[in-house]
Amino acid sequence: MNSSIQFYTPQLTPIGHNIRISQNTYDPQLNSPHVDCATCETTFLGDYFGNTVGAEPGGAVDYSTFVSTYDDGTNPAHYQQQIVASLPVP
Repeated sequence: MNSSIQFYTPQLTPIGHNIRISQNTYDPQLNSPHVDCATCETTFLGDYFGNTVGAEPGGAVDYSTFVSTYDDGTNPAHYQQQIVASLPVP
């Protein structure tokens, strides 16, 4: 799974194209909690997605948050981790 963002004008016309904001592809099923019971197959990837725009000296910056189970060498159990990505608003 990957996370991405798409910017739009106030008239809902797309600005540019869909931009990938996750640096690594991850599997949301790795170490995901079972929502109903320990033996159930249904799992849940946290709803920890957020987005805000802040004014910076060089222009507006978008800050997006999302969850990832990627192991960068510090997450061998593939726990859900909160990731923050930032990029300039076009």
